[in-house]
Amino acid sequence: MGSCSKEHEPAAPVLEWTTDIATEAPLFVVPETTVTIGYAAQHVQAITTDALPDGWNVRVDEEAQAIVISATADAETRATLTVTAVGEGDRTVSQSVALYCLNAFDDPNGTFVLNEGNMTTENGSLTYISPEGYVWADAYRTVNGTELGNVAQDMAFCDGKIYVISQNGNENAVGATFENDGMLVVMDARTLKKTAAYTNQDLAQLDWPTHIAVLDEQHIYIRDNAGIYRFDATTRQLTFARDPKRPPKADS
Repeated sequence: MGSCSKEHEPAAPVLEWTTDIATEAPLFVVPETTVTIGYAAQHVQAITTDALPDGWNVRVDEEAQAIVISATADAETRATLTVTAVGEGDRTVSQSVALYCLNAFDDPNGTFVLNEGNMTTENGSLTYISPEGYVWADAYRTVNGTELGNVAQDMAFCDGKIYVISQNGNENAVGATFENDGMLVVMDARTLKKTAAYTNQDLAQLDWPTHIAVLDEQHIYIRDNAGIYRFDATTRQLTFARDPKRPPKADS
């Protein structure tokens, strides 16, 4: 008589992530860097991935049991990665991950928050809140791998760039130094990539700057305790504007 036994039916493939992946937010990828997702697989003959949009790259490292993901600066912001484990008899199981490329910070519905940091222990930071509500607590450092100056005070937008002025820059009033990009940092408004930076030594005339306004690269106005200075980034020249009245502070 025939048997209904399933003893010889191939085992179903198993695919699980070994990397902790948040379910409420996508996996964020900084352009030109790699993100690795670990996986565990059983009863599997092959691991495959679906094609990603232009600018995204993915490869499977079966020996390390890892999925390696990267994106270019012009990649589509959003993508979905689907990984499939193929077992015997063409049985399959898949896992998907939402991806988000950190290559565009210029959406008018996004929000920046400039954080000054602590005068003695930490540098300033720039938080970005995307239109979807995702929060990057230190977007500038995430993109550049370096930090803004100590006690960040003000920021201005002009001609596709962001200018951030900090009070202490890379050294405070008592001589303590900080590892950061200096007193004035300029970055691309879309990518947040640093385009220029000026240390305390570059802006030695300034005394505790608090505000900045920018018309163009030759007219960068900075307010400090003495008054208002004009900085020309093309010549690196800082000139005091001899106004007859001392400009009031915002809280005065």
